[in-house]
Amino acid sequence: MRTRSPPCSFGRLSASAWSQRVPASGKVVLSRLRRGRKVAAFRGDAGAVNEQHLTVLRRPGGDLIAVRQIAGLLARRVVCYLAAGRRVERGD
Repeated sequence: MRTRSPPCSFGRLSASAWSQRVPASGKVVLSRLRRGRKVAAFRGDAGAVNEQHLTVLRRPGGDLIAVRQIAGLLARRVVCYLAAGRRVERGD
């Protein structure tokens, strides 16, 4: 039996990892990783310089939802398995 991995997760490659579920049903229209640094989240420039992943979903009514995951000093890496064109359900 094959188990499903969460669509997006972020964390270190050690025993501790975090995962995030899809916030709304819809179709993925953009899934993009931007490499960057890994500075502490409390720094003012962390959102601009750290590695991050942007996912944009189009809901059935046409609304767009953007989800940005930002790596940092503790969560060192962002891994997202969503690809443009994939249909997702809330909680996937």
